Amino acid sequence: MADGIDAKDGSGARAAALGSRGVLAVGGPEAKSFLQGLLTNDLGRLAPDRGLAAALLTPQGKLVAELLLIELAEGGLLLEADESLVPMLQKKLTLYRLRAKVTIADERARVRVYALFGAGGLPGLDGLVPGEARAAFGGLALGDPRLEGLGARLYLPTEESLEPLLAAGYAPAEEGDWRGHRLALGVAEGAGDLPPERLFALEANLAELNAVDFRKGCYVGQELTARMRHRAGLKKRLVPVAAEPFPAQGTVLRAGGRDVGEIVSSAGPGGFALLRTDRLVEEGVGLDGPLEADGTPARIRWPDWLAAPGAEGGAP
Repeated sequence: MADGIDAKDGSGARAAALGSRGVLAVGGPEAKSFLQGLLTNDLGRLAPDRGLAAALLTPQGKLVAELLLIELAEGGLLLEADESLVPMLQKKLTLYRLRAKVTIADERARVRVYALFGAGGLPGLDGLVPGEARAAFGGLALGDPRLEGLGARLYLPTEESLEPLLAAGYAPAEEGDWRGHRLALGVAEGAGDLPPERLFALEANLAELNAVDFRKGCYVGQELTARMRHRAGLKKRLVPVAAEPFPAQGTVLRAGGRDVGEIVSSAGPGGFALLRTDRLVEEGVGLDGPLEADGTPARIRWPDWLAAPGAEGGAP
């Protein structure tokens, strides 16, 4: 880990400092109502003991950034996002603010984000469920609201000692280990996996990852998002694929000689591709592929939490 964490026992739990993630603080008496009109999830469900996944979209329904939200007991909200997008998000939120009584501050220098994950449970966070928020290790822990297997986030002040984590038995991990864990679960995160203004929210599986509420009122991009769900159908999905060597971003994927998608992100032997699920069905391609990427064999790694192409609740 970047901070030299050294575990004191053989626990299977791991902790990784996420340099790719940053935090914005939105405060003021109208903070929640302000964000309620912008983001895809219902902030009425947000509380000091309950966090949310959400997203900011363009008016055309394209994904600007995926977010994790946590409410502070003393008031105000923390918005976690891709670190490289924090300045842009701060600018966009400031433009949307108009006369709303809110403050928007870049907290990257004061708050550090950690991922806590592992197959053997999370020491010190017994019973933590997805979406639950509680004080822990000198900071705030959030059971990842997107998927139970993702573990938890920990938000620590940069000056806070890491000794409580060490004493609990967390083993050091690199951010690449965390990305491998996410990739194995089929969950995309950040601008590298989700290029801004490239994908529709539903193509990025945000509904299945508990980041979209279809019952709330209007928000930016809501009309097209609802239309895609109820009328137009969904013909593309972002899913992990594997190949060796892994193709470059933008490489076209083929099945039966037909284009069925392209690589969106890549790192090591795996990455994410945006696939035409209607064409996968037409070509009889199963959930594990096979595909071809510029002469290289590739396999689909369809997540078990995502409905199969053509199945009820899936696409098309």
